Amino acid sequence: ILGSISPSEAKGKMIIYGKTIVAPSSGAQILSPQTLAFIANVFQHADLQTLHPEFFLAENDSASEIALKVGEGWRILFDTTQDLGAQIENFKLTLQHAVPADARNKLDYIDVRFGRRVYYKLK
Repeated sequence: ILGSISPSEAKGKMIIYGKTIVAPSSGAQILSPQTLAFIANVFQHADLQTLHPEFFLAENDSASEIALKVGEGWRILFDTTQDLGAQIENFKLTLQHAVPADARNKLDYIDVRFGRRVYYKLK
């Protein structure tokens, strides 16, 4: 469905925003089936459900890089061409051991797109 959605309608649904300005034509493929499957797997992952996912942001139609905005207001950056399990494990380790507990509310993002090299940025 293309269009706007209210916060009450969005609750529990997988919402994907694109950064493209031009609306796609009728019948156009917006994201590849592989990218949609990756996003669905992220959305359904038990470790990420506890963070209350709000929406995904796809940079463009190729979307090898996506961002998940979580309920605390920060993002997780994923690479759809890399192993999801490894990215989630690296995310969990970073959140548990690298990000100070008192800084979690100051997070801007955690970037797990680069294998074992995980980056995070505070606001």
